[in-house]
Amino acid sequence: MSKNIQGTGNIFTHEIGEHAKSIWVYDTETKEIEEVPLPVRGVYKTIWEEKDAKEAIPSHSIVKCYVTDRRTSLDDVKAFLQFFDASIFVEQYPSERQKVHFAEGALDLSTDNLLRLYAETKDIPYADLKNGLELIT
Repeated sequence: MSKNIQGTGNIFTHEIGEHAKSIWVYDTETKEIEEVPLPVRGVYKTIWEEKDAKEAIPSHSIVKCYVTDRRTSLDDVKAFLQFFDASIFVEQYPSERQKVHFAEGALDLSTDNLLRLYAETKDIPYADLKNGLELIT
């Protein structure tokens, strides 16, 4: 810039939650500070299933939209996101994994024990799994 102008930070939005940027002008003679808002695109995060959050986002924004329900029409989400300057949607559904608890003591990773754990977790008869394994080995 020049010897009388100093710059710190970034004048561009690049993280979710940044909706405005400004530069600050300090007058060395009067010791006054003036804020000058910059014309930037805000970066917003929204969750599709939370309808109220989407209505306050300006059209000249960058939007990251999370879809958390498998029943959501992705075509509706895409149509909504076309309203903005830039957008991305992320499908983030609840985890379907089940936690398996092991009895106290050492962890036995033998094939037989793993079949028993799988049968118990998935509510499948152990004998059926054992027979299936014997067919393929």
